[in-house]
Amino acid sequence: MKILKRTGIILLALILFVVTWGLIEPYFINTEEEPAEIASLPEGWAGQELAVIGDFQVGMWMDNTWTIERAVDQIIERNPAAVLLTGDHVYHVKKGSEKELNEVLELLQPLADSDIPVMTVMGNHDYSLEKNDDKPDTAYVENMTQRFEEIGIHVLQNEHLVLNLTDNGAVVGEADEESLYIGGIGSSWAGRADAEKTLSGIPDDAPRFMLMHNPEAFQSIQGGLSPVAAAGHTHGGQISIPFIHDFV
Repeated sequence: MKILKRTGIILLALILFVVTWGLIEPYFINTEEEPAEIASLPEGWAGQELAVIGDFQVGMWMDNTWTIERAVDQIIERNPAAVLLTGDHVYHVKKGSEKELNEVLELLQPLADSDIPVMTVMGNHDYSLEKNDDKPDTAYVENMTQRFEEIGIHVLQNEHLVLNLTDNGAVVGEADEESLYIGGIGSSWAGRADAEKTLSGIPDDAPRFMLMHNPEAFQSIQGGLSPVAAAGHTHGGQISIPFIHDFV
């Protein structure tokens, strides 16, 4: 009986620890630095940083907007060449609801007001998709796209843009031999993912970095045309245990 009692106490303690940690851990900001080897990258781009952040899911219970504010402040202070947002800006919202979108815009306004180019793709939650066979809310995404573009955030829907370095940082502009191409693939669950269209017009030997919400879209990039990419959707894992890395 003593063994069973002790085992029960240990299990209860572990459960309490996991629950408590699950409530605390989302308020920590962990910055992961990943080196990227991009073929034909111009010398001027060597050592430049691209900041990747996303899956805010504003509107979800305990959506933790305070941490989003802090992350935005840290990115601005770090001053990367560009900021890539991986989508799922809002959670599953009621049709036509502006509340969550307005909150996202307020959170991202400091980034939009900075001199850092900001670009994004759309995720399944932006289309109000909790399952990949739901009907996508395209009207909401069209409205979100327009609102983002109005404040200077570039929305990439199976398209690409060009980044050029200047003395004051990177800017979106016309392609030349020193440019870096950023491609953004549409939402996989919404049936909008088209890697071929995204890459269309990028010279085969030009350096590029691909952005997508669902990492499954990476499989549709043929022939290794983009060996480097960033995605969201998986949230970096659902469970993060202290001192145990890569645990999901």
